[in-house]
Amino acid sequence: MIGNPENPGELPLWAIAQVTDREGLYDFMVKNGVKPLKWPRPLNEVKWFNNVGHFPNASSWASTGLRLPCGPGRNFADLEKTIEVIYDFYNYRHRKK
Repeated sequence: MIGNPENPGELPLWAIAQVTDREGLYDFMVKNGVKPLKWPRPLNEVKWFNNVGHFPNASSWASTGLRLPCGPGRNFADLEKTIEVIYDFYNYRHRKK
């Protein structure tokens, strides 16, 4: 079954990004009213798994990955705000409405 068993019509949708300055972008987004999630540490780095191996891609995502606010419950205004805040952080020239 795809999705949530409590609501079979629900499909998890994530927009994820790798960024070089995750902490800076995260702090800037939160300060401007957008709440991303930091990508978690990989399980092999969690103490109780006894460091079962080295997974460089997972480690890279753990330090650079952000999950952006997204999903079917988001409206266009929320998406536009997220885009504008990211553009502002990187000083991109963009069209303001």
